[in-house]
Amino acid sequence: MRSSFSDLALIGAGIIGIVTALLHCVIMQRHMVKPLMTAAETDRRISTSTRRLIAPLLHVSSATWLLVGVLLIWAGARSSGEPRSIAAGFGLLTYGYAAVANYIAVKGVHPGWILMSLASLLIAAAAL
Repeated sequence: MRSSFSDLALIGAGIIGIVTALLHCVIMQRHMVKPLMTAAETDRRISTSTRRLIAPLLHVSSATWLLVGVLLIWAGARSSGEPRSIAAGFGLLTYGYAAVANYIAVKGVHPGWILMSLASLLIAAAAL
């Protein structure tokens, strides 16, 4: 197995993304999904189908970050050429967007945008 800096950077970005996704999932469930589900249950204006969508829609970012993390680890460990470039580009777009959106939302120091920024920087460094 090769282990150049770019390989290790992609693998590191993937690990950061997976850890962030798992933490995000737990925190999201505890602090957003449960309270929203409780509120939605008491508000009869919210349809059953809408209530069923609350949790999956709030967890889609966590699932995406986790899958991108797996893709980046694969790219760093096994891939080369165009598939590696596509994986890195997809990771940079996904994690970069998450970092910017999180920074705008929290307006301050927060582990979410910091970790996604770090992962994005590792992906960008791997591409150079």
